[in-house]
Amino acid sequence: MTSLYRHSSLIALTSFTAACAATPSTIDLSFSETFEASCLNEHRLDHDLLKEEAVRQSWQPVSDDVHPELDALTTIAREEFEDPDFPDMTMELATYQKQFGDQTLYLVLDRVSEPGLVTLGGCYLYDFDATNLPDPAAITSLLDHPFAYDTRVTGSDYYVDPSEMISVVWGPPKKYPRQFDTYLTLLPEGSPHTRKTGFSGVVLKTSQSERRDE
Repeated sequence: MTSLYRHSSLIALTSFTAACAATPSTIDLSFSETFEASCLNEHRLDHDLLKEEAVRQSWQPVSDDVHPELDALTTIAREEFEDPDFPDMTMELATYQKQFGDQTLYLVLDRVSEPGLVTLGGCYLYDFDATNLPDPAAITSLLDHPFAYDTRVTGSDYYVDPSEMISVVWGPPKKYPRQFDTYLTLLPEGSPHTRKTGFSGVVLKTSQSERRDE
């Protein structure tokens, strides 16, 4: 089971007070609202319907190689997917692109399934050009749930050098049943973690146990 949950994610991925109290900017709210519309809509527990909804929201289906970083991260995901402990496990990936003014965002929807065990869906919103972390307060408001940890908090078990990575994580929100953790992560250009993830910039991602008809 641990391996299956690991494969459900495409990446293995100011002060504490400021993160809690800040008022989200228009840009931050726009990013969180795009995530809400794309990943947390009424079809979030059904991969196929979520893909249809993405197209209705004007997300353009694209091949992985439309952007080198999208290509790299999906290649890594597929290469790491194979697991001899789960020979029947399957993965589906769908990739999309959408223009927001002069900003281009990318959406990845995945489904990881082990017959007779569990089916997990993942939703990932990427901004490869981002150099700053969107305000976590916008995500806290969206989820109606406090964050569990922020890697910028010095002295904590989760601390990471902000020049390498910043990540804020929320646990499963009551507002969205069957939802697992939500991650907001910035990987700066030149971060050593980009060798493992295939990209730099920002990703906002979550996963859920998919509802399947018996």
